[in-house]
Amino acid sequence: MAGGKFMFVNRRHIMLLAVGNLLLAMASSWFLLPSHVISGGVNGIAVILEKVFNLEPMMVINILIIACFLLGVLFLGREFAVKTAASTLLYPLFLQLIAFISLPVLPQLAASIIGGLLTGFGIGLIMRSGGSSGGMDVPPLILHKYFNLPVSVLVFICDSFIVFGGLIVYGWLPVLIGLVSVAACSKALNFALQRP
Repeated sequence: MAGGKFMFVNRRHIMLLAVGNLLLAMASSWFLLPSHVISGGVNGIAVILEKVFNLEPMMVINILIIACFLLGVLFLGREFAVKTAASTLLYPLFLQLIAFISLPVLPQLAASIIGGLLTGFGIGLIMRSGGSSGGMDVPPLILHKYFNLPVSVLVFICDSFIVFGGLIVYGWLPVLIGLVSVAACSKALNFALQRP
């Protein structure tokens, strides 16, 4: 790699990482969490395991993020590692910054659609940079690399399984609202990945 070992980190990739993580923070902080929408990803798994096994959510989230990061490094390489590490720093930073702005809490269905669209578009921008948000989008990226299946479909399947896990605790209505969020996320992710 002739211009230095981090030539794959360019200004455009940094911008995609920053905007993508900002959108993820907005989705979580302003829409999904305040309206208690069951979503996919590590947060969804943590919420379910807390109710079922009384496990501390932050412990579960941290374990899953570390496990997914290591899987990504193993199967997706150094570029993935650098950009995903950047995401794990940017996301909490943006969460802290936007915490100073409060929006009205929306009804669950509206929050699930808006939060899902922002999440999908944010993940799509991060993936276009060559990285990951550092969570449950890593397994779909690995499957995409080896089986060439569409990433948006794989994310939809993965997140749907997680949301269906909420049936154990929450019942049908919150799960159906969560699936609306997952579908919106998948559509926005597909749109973001197809942009030039």
